Amino acid sequence: MQGTRGATGPQGDRGTTGAQGIAGAQGPQGIQGPQGATGTAGAVGPAGPQGPRGLQGPTGAQGAQGVPGIQGTTGPQGARGATGAQGAAGAQGAQGPPGTIGPQGTRGATGAQGAQGAQGTRGVTGAAGPQGAQGPAGARGATGPQGLQGPQGIQGPVGARGPTGPQGTQGIQGVRGPTGSTGPAPVTAVGSFFSVSVGTSVAANANAPLTTAGSNTAGAFSLANNTVTVVNAGTYLLWYQAAINSVAAAAGNSAVFALAVNGAVVPGTLGVTQNGNNLGIHQLTGAAAVALTANATVNVRNVSTTADTLAAALDGQSPTSVTLTLLKVG
Repeated sequence: MQGTRGATGPQGDRGTTGAQGIAGAQGPQGIQGPQGATGTAGAVGPAGPQGPRGLQGPTGAQGAQGVPGIQGTTGPQGARGATGAQGAAGAQGAQGPPGTIGPQGTRGATGAQGAQGAQGTRGVTGAAGPQGAQGPAGARGATGPQGLQGPQGIQGPVGARGPTGPQGTQGIQGVRGPTGSTGPAPVTAVGSFFSVSVGTSVAANANAPLTTAGSNTAGAFSLANNTVTVVNAGTYLLWYQAAINSVAAAAGNSAVFALAVNGAVVPGTLGVTQNGNNLGIHQLTGAAAVALTANATVNVRNVSTTADTLAAALDGQSPTSVTLTLLKVG
């Protein structure tokens, strides 16, 4: 009769993991899509393959015997063993009466676990499997938070000048300011004096006649007794002209006139005409810039040693005999 099946032994150690297969060729890079906002973190990926088993440590001390396990199911009946050699026939005893069948004995205790067997040899590494197809693109993640502001960029070039805007409306006229104080008297003053003294004789060292004032600066000059008085001090440009009549009786005489200021002849103003045998009218002139004091007097004087006759009427006209012009320049 077949005995009961013993308890299942402990599971053997796991064999070493095979070498990782060769990586498949990398597929072409797809067109880069628009950058999505930062999505939420994905789920943790599967654990990587287990590394090779380490060297077996020394066998530990045998532990205490465990509690007997639950009896396993009856295994299949084993193959019938070979028939043993027939033993020698014993001597035949006398046949006794058959006895009664006794009760089945109790099951014996489970024997101690045997020592662990040696590790088996490493199996052949299998061929690398084909590369799997690329999975579909994942769903676009939620928009991430706005990034920090970047540094200010370099200033660009100055743009072209825009068109001129329309002219604004004219503002209202401002209030008239107060009248300013009266300014100083004008710097410039002009005086013009002359005479029409046809055929008048001017004695030696006498003043030529000045009888008429022209369009002069008001209040700047006065005329009396052939003398011009300058009211304001300053620098004046003085210019004179005289027309001398040459007659046969005065042939060979010369006429010399000059400017006189405060009775003194002004150097550099002598005007000369040589009468000689040239009968008719001759012009003489002179000019100078002179610094005058207030109320200075100015004359046109005959400084020659003889009397000289001013121009006579000519062609039905009475010429201007003597002219004096004064211009204040400073």
